Amino acid sequence: MVYKIGSNMDNIELVKKARKSIGPYCTDECKSYCCRKGYLILNKNELKNFKNGFVKILENDKFSLNLGDTCPCLVDYRCTIYTKRPKACREFPIFIHGNKLTLSKRCPAVMSGQLFPFLKKLIANGCDKPVYINGYDCSSSSD
Repeated sequence: MVYKIGSNMDNIELVKKARKSIGPYCTDECKSYCCRKGYLILNKNELKNFKNGFVKILENDKFSLNLGDTCPCLVDYRCTIYTKRPKACREFPIFIHGNKLTLSKRCPAVMSGQLFPFLKKLIANGCDKPVYINGYDCSSSSD
């Protein structure tokens, strides 16, 4: 495939590389912090991958899974459903919606500046400066 430099497709690929770049940090350094606290917003298909946990029913066929002390699918700081993980997990901690970048402050890699080289390139490619949020924000991103 051929894409125009600075196109949204370039930026999506760059965001994927940014996420992949912090993988070892996630398991080795922060011990998958994002998977140990908070909640996940899931759809019906994603919910099927979870065998236990506390779930709250939300509007529009969405569910909120309370992670409690840890995600029920996390073992030794690794995801046991990695290939089937929910969209929020796949896209965490950097979300892209058109030219809008959103980063989660819940991610130690984000807060320690590990994504800075990627953010610099994304901004140079036409993305807006990132907005920082406290949780997961995949509600309006593309599938």
